Amino acid sequence: MNRKFRIALSCSSFYPEHPDSDNINKGKMTDTSRFWKHMDYKETKKMSLDKLKEKIKAHPDYSKVGMVLYHNGVVRLTTRDGQEVTGLSLTVDHGKLNQIIAEQKAKPGIVEVLVEIQENRDLDVGEDVMYIAVAGDIRENVIATLTETLNRVKSEVTSKTQFIK
Repeated sequence: MNRKFRIALSCSSFYPEHPDSDNINKGKMTDTSRFWKHMDYKETKKMSLDKLKEKIKAHPDYSKVGMVLYHNGVVRLTTRDGQEVTGLSLTVDHGKLNQIIAEQKAKPGIVEVLVEIQENRDLDVGEDVMYIAVAGDIRENVIATLTETLNRVKSEVTSKTQFIK
């Protein structure tokens, strides 16, 4: 059973007047798109590593770039202590994120720092959670900046809720 169906099943009990509630509750409705349309549910725009690459290459100072490093965070099957996970959800402190990005961009040799995070939506195991792109002159600067950006985003910007099986 996918996450959208499980959420629709939960929501239908709180919204019994919905025209599809009976079908969802009886397991007869597997395509929940009508349910979500009626609930004003909006699918979150997908992140794109290709678009991040295009933004980096379009930067006016791209000629100064000698290395671009990308991080792709993915929802994994287990927690650090081995509990099985069915998914997760993140919230983001955008003010703090913008502050960290500005600080990282100001480092010597760094041309661009971009961060995309899937927030306020339930993500399944295997889905992309976060992309970070760091472009700069030499690998020592880029690797250090990506590492610090990632660690600070995870510790200061995002709040994670894991769904334990």
